[in-house]
Amino acid sequence: LAHVASFVGASLALSRTVGPRLLVAPTGLGMRGSICSSRSAASAPCSVALAASAGGEATDGTWDPGNMEYSGIMRNLPASPTQDREILLIGAPGLRQRAKLVKPDRVTSVKSRECAEELVRVMRGLRVASLGIARGGVLAAPQLGTPSRVAAFEDPASFVDQLPAEQREVEGRRAFGPKVIFNLKVQPMGDNTAVLWESSKSIPGYRALVERHVKVHVTGVDPEGQEVDYVATGWEARLAQQAADVFVGSFLIDRCITRSLRHLEAPEDPLPLDCPPEGPLGRPTAPR
Repeated sequence: LAHVASFVGASLALSRTVGPRLLVAPTGLGMRGSICSSRSAASAPCSVALAASAGGEATDGTWDPGNMEYSGIMRNLPASPTQDREILLIGAPGLRQRAKLVKPDRVTSVKSRECAEELVRVMRGLRVASLGIARGGVLAAPQLGTPSRVAAFEDPASFVDQLPAEQREVEGRRAFGPKVIFNLKVQPMGDNTAVLWESSKSIPGYRALVERHVKVHVTGVDPEGQEVDYVATGWEARLAQQAADVFVGSFLIDRCITRSLRHLEAPEDPLPLDCPPEGPLGRPTAPR
């Protein structure tokens, strides 16, 4: 307790000395300070960031933020000036706005690295290290109040290995990550799709069936400034598409088969007869 008190006291003193942390500057829109260009995603092609990357071979966005167990606990102490932000829920101001591209020269800045680290911490959530079970998923910067095209996603082995073999096969679950990608762009490949259950951290307590492509081309830039260019399949492709949706203000309730929407506490409720079965399909069906 003495160490905790000392840490909190030092943090408060530091905050009075240097002011608020880099990501909390208000923008007047209910969103935290942006780390991106003033141009919108629609007016500035993602290829700009790719052309300005640091060179070398392209990566798949895998990024190791280091051991954040201790840091995460200390950050979330009551009254800590470095406390992580809470995930914005659907209806929050600014969450439906289009996110902006991050300028190439800002991808490797201190502010951008802090954003990347916070995305991974909040995506995983607080956990007991001794359990050895990491929570993955997907989280985009707008869900924390930063209107920039940055996303983190992961499907850790400690979680995937506990899933039934049949579920892993149907959902295309293969452990990976974490990955953090700036200026993420997702391009569907082929016509094959799958209908699977999804949830959203901005709509807690609910899930619904969503049809998505099972193979996508992913491009962007990683936190080290290296070009990201790879093909994602299965569950990873689904998470990348979820992140891309958030950048244009779209969420689970906009993409799902509406009649399948249900509370997590009612997983056994029968689906309407006109809902497609869970699993792979051939070609995209008409929106429902």
